Amino acid sequence: MAVLTEQDRENIIKLLTGGKHLPEHYRTLLFPDEREYAELTRICQLAYKGKKSKEEVIAETAAAPFQEVRSYNTHNPGPDG
Repeated sequence: MAVLTEQDRENIIKLLTGGKHLPEHYRTLLFPDEREYAELTRICQLAYKGKKSKEEVIAETAAAPFQEVRSYNTHNPGPDG
């Protein structure tokens, strides 16, 4: 991680306390890996370093076999059919 100057720290604190977004310059200094920075959106997402995408998880998951269809009491049907 790059070292921030005191001026950078004050600017970041001022932006965050004012409820504003961080400029790209500060984002790259604070979060060199783009997955570490989660943009505030209306959709909540769990984001962390090393998290795999949905496609990666599905590609690595073994296919589960289908279960056989089970029928009970088919040899002795009741009066209702």
